[in-house]
Amino acid sequence: MRVDYLPAALAAMGLFAACHEPTAAPARPLFSTVAATACPTPSNVIVTNEADLRAALSAATPGYVIGLDGFFGVAADVIVGSPDVTLTCATPGSGIFPQPGFSGAWLLQVHATGVTVDRLILDGGSAEGPYVAGADAGNGVFVADGAQLTNNRVTCGSPNGECAFFVGTKNAVVADNRFESAGSGTGVHMQSGIDGTRVERNTIVTTAPPPVQFLGGGIRVRDGSNVLVADNVVRGPWRNSIATANLAGTFERNDVAGALGNAVRTVGVHDVLFSHNTVSCGAQSCALFEGTGGDTRTTIADNRFEYAGDTAGVQLMNMDGARVERNTVVSTAAAGEGVFASGIAATGGANLAVTDNVVSGPWTEAALSFDGVFAARVERNRLEGGLDDGVDLSGSEDVQFLNNTVQCGSGCLVADASPRAVIADNYFQSGGSNTGVHLQRGTDGDRVERNTIVATAPSTAFGFGGIRVRDGSNVVVADNVVQGPWSNSIATTTLSASRFENNTLQGAVVNGIRFNVGTAEVPIAMVDNIFQNNRASGAGDAGIFAQAACRNTFDGNDVSGNGGNIGAVFEATTGANVMLLPLSNRSVTIDNGFFDCNGDGRVDPNRIVGPGPRRRMPVPPRPDVVAGSSSRRYR
Repeated sequence: MRVDYLPAALAAMGLFAACHEPTAAPARPLFSTVAATACPTPSNVIVTNEADLRAALSAATPGYVIGLDGFFGVAADVIVGSPDVTLTCATPGSGIFPQPGFSGAWLLQVHATGVTVDRLILDGGSAEGPYVAGADAGNGVFVADGAQLTNNRVTCGSPNGECAFFVGTKNAVVADNRFESAGSGTGVHMQSGIDGTRVERNTIVTTAPPPVQFLGGGIRVRDGSNVLVADNVVRGPWRNSIATANLAGTFERNDVAGALGNAVRTVGVHDVLFSHNTVSCGAQSCALFEGTGGDTRTTIADNRFEYAGDTAGVQLMNMDGARVERNTVVSTAAAGEGVFASGIAATGGANLAVTDNVVSGPWTEAALSFDGVFAARVERNRLEGGLDDGVDLSGSEDVQFLNNTVQCGSGCLVADASPRAVIADNYFQSGGSNTGVHLQRGTDGDRVERNTIVATAPSTAFGFGGIRVRDGSNVVVADNVVQGPWSNSIATTTLSASRFENNTLQGAVVNGIRFNVGTAEVPIAMVDNIFQNNRASGAGDAGIFAQAACRNTFDGNDVSGNGGNIGAVFEATTGANVMLLPLSNRSVTIDNGFFDCNGDGRVDPNRIVGPGPRRRMPVPPRPDVVAGSSSRRYR
């Protein structure tokens, strides 16, 4: 009498709507009856046909070894119901396949603990799948903990079947198998309590896409802890090469390619190590890691991700506490028009660490992009190939961006609404950008310190600069070196109570430091700021150009060696500023200040102290129009 085939397990999957109707079996086996794998030590019994196999399984006791001699068909599911039984080959190339008229669902079902299936050919043919092991979640009649599927050659069930399906199998081992699919819904699929499971050294290949697009994959493991997925090769158009959810464990040294969606797709993982994998990116992304709340304690380290014009690189969504370390993320082609793809992109999440990675493009957005990320640390990365910006920070608070090397795109680093950012000790290089290190909208407490920002070609927009900071208070810009033909070395506006100190500014096309570029939103944009001990030289116009500015202090700045020997210009919209010139100053200061800063009806003059000639004279206006385009709106 035929045993029912895991009805509760099917319900638990939620992946297959129902058991498929049998289809015509192939006229001959999909596999050759000759296999290269040698057979193990002698068996307790050798079987050559279905009847003998069923009789041997019925009589089996723990420790029993059943050897198959030949490759023969079966009419219905073969059930292994005794614990600690081994099915293996007596002669190489032995195994089973569904014969014409097969009335079952899975070719082989494991309903007991400690069962080993080793060195066989399992041809799924017309079955739902070639192998299933699992717990009856409905009544607990049987479990299959410790199931071992090793050294087999397996044809997967299709269409919409699977290669091997495990449900609630703790400490299972799937190792050294070759799985071949012509369009299965999923591959090696394990779920619902798989603690201690190992998936190792398998080759899992599909030659056709799955008929249904869901979260399956060449390897699909979920719902367990202490799981190991290592040294596997996954090839072909699976929906995802590796897909996992609700899992803790290790993924290492896997080699995956060809996914239709994501090469790697994780949801709700925690305490995961994803390391030393080689990933050829899918059509949607290289890898998508998605948290569901709380500290994920996930590390993504020492992997190689290779991208050829897909939608995105490595993506993290709400991955609190994740670490992304020492990865290489390479793009060999840009994504399609209108697709904004970044090498490493994080959306949401707190306390991320992104360190020592190498990202190279072309990327149609940024090499690194953060959106709504809190308290992240980005350190010692090499970030290249962002066609839009080198780095994008949007709505991301308390980010530390330290000791990185960045190749600029349209911008070097653009931080929008990202207060208390620390951007320090980095090297930025531009071959001609709209803007450099660009901070706008909500920059309170931002710090830009000890960076080197170099342009080797002129800027593509007039109004910006090597450093562009605006829209905040208590900002610090200190000890930076800005070199080359930026439009301005520093371009700033709408700041208060901020400090610009000890910066070295060389070779700007227009000004070393320029105020109020790109805004007419407020009559006075720069108030109560301090500019101290900066060195601006080689600018085409003045070293400092101030407008829409009141009560700012300029102390000890060296502004010699700029165009027309003009050190500083104070336009008519300035007042109550104080400039203390160094004793070495010989440059001209133009003071056209004529503004009532406190609203008492009287002009508040600027006060200029120190050597050098003073003049009052018109200064030809420069346009404040900003050219260029970006995926975000520069201000």
